Amino acid sequence: MSTAEATLDHTKRREHSILAFFATSLASRGLGIGCQFLQVPIALHFLGNEAFGLWVTLSSMGFILSYSDFGIGLGVQNQVAEALGRRDELRARQVFATGLVFLLGVMCVLLALLVPTCLVANVSSLLHIADPHVAASARAAIMVVAVVWCMNVPLGLGQRVAYGAQLGWAHNAAATCSQVLMLLATAVGAWLKVSMTTFFVLTFTVSMIVNLAFLLYLLRRLGWLNIRPSDFHRTYLRELSGLGIFFFFQQIATMVLFTMPPLILSATIGAAAVTPFNLAQRVLNLFTVVTNAILLPIWPAYAEAKAQSDWHWIRRTLLRSLLVVFVAAVIPMFLVAPFLPKLILWWTRAAAQLPSLSLIWLLVVWNALTVIQQPFGYFLAGLSKVRRATIYSVLSTITALTAIFLLIPRFHVNALPLGLIIGFVPFIFVGNIIETIAILRAALRGQEIPDASPGAPLPEIEGAGTD
Repeated sequence: MSTAEATLDHTKRREHSILAFFATSLASRGLGIGCQFLQVPIALHFLGNEAFGLWVTLSSMGFILSYSDFGIGLGVQNQVAEALGRRDELRARQVFATGLVFLLGVMCVLLALLVPTCLVANVSSLLHIADPHVAASARAAIMVVAVVWCMNVPLGLGQRVAYGAQLGWAHNAAATCSQVLMLLATAVGAWLKVSMTTFFVLTFTVSMIVNLAFLLYLLRRLGWLNIRPSDFHRTYLRELSGLGIFFFFQQIATMVLFTMPPLILSATIGAAAVTPFNLAQRVLNLFTVVTNAILLPIWPAYAEAKAQSDWHWIRRTLLRSLLVVFVAAVIPMFLVAPFLPKLILWWTRAAAQLPSLSLIWLLVVWNALTVIQQPFGYFLAGLSKVRRATIYSVLSTITALTAIFLLIPRFHVNALPLGLIIGFVPFIFVGNIIETIAILRAALRGQEIPDASPGAPLPEIEGAGTD
């Protein structure tokens, strides 16, 4: 096979993987939303308000602990994609083994910290649990959830390896199984009227079991079940750490950027002021679900294409992704904006305060800017070339939070999107676009690519920036 034919074959397989990833991602997200929609009333009716609140609160631990791998998982994803793009399966396996050993160590440290804390701390008092029955079961329930989420830290590598190996569709299938099984576990637990602790065990261990089964399936498919201690390499760990730390810092900065503004608003004006902001943002988040499903498979595809120096495909894909973002998200957002108050009125059955038109339009602009930036963020992430983008993210977070704090006395709830726009545009939005243009120009001219240090785009937060 000639070089041109080999390149064409790689391109076809890459684009086939992206389409399969996109199709299964939409299906998985749709089924996941449906399962959660059915699961909530079952759990609420069975547990009661207070135990249900504890159940939901502990569910958020998964989001927090997803940052406890210090970005190593994302580093493994990129390096596996590049190694497989060069047909270097040995390096890909050794990178995975090195990341797995590190995350097993992280799991042990987390267990050593969380388990004694759960045993010693007065969790009922800390969480202000009033119901004596719920208080009596809270410690054991929290212990179960803590152990499950700690074990999910290394098991989460299955998702990263699947993405790096262009098998994201398989992970979407596993995620769908997890959602369906969790719904069944919720229904069975409520039907059998099990204890609160048993209910937590049934519902939370599903994800761990599915993650373990999926990781074993993936390793069998890739032929990596015969991993040996010699596959661990300190050199690879240093490379993953150097790559992962930028992912980690930008993840933390972005998490702060998208979680602190409502807290600032609640603390300065009152919790009621957060409601119209949150309702409008939830509706606009629906548009980012589609764009995230489209763009997520492109990340590892960029890494694989970079390993083959297929820069023309990379540029073409970047331009196509920008077009898709405008058609699937930006234009629909502006079309829906005038009808948003009526949609929220119908959705909440007139039970909530409606957002003002000024707040709606500011949120539309803010969300449009975030989704327009997404293709550039994924481009930089896939190429591991965004050291400066991490600095932009930190500066953006500091600027946005400062602006929100200063603008609230005058603009009230409108200060949130205004401050976010002020912090986002000069740093992340403009900075990532400039970095992308510089890298593409250098690569297409055969020059050394600038910013050779690794980094990350906005992480997967619904409505925040990337999926």
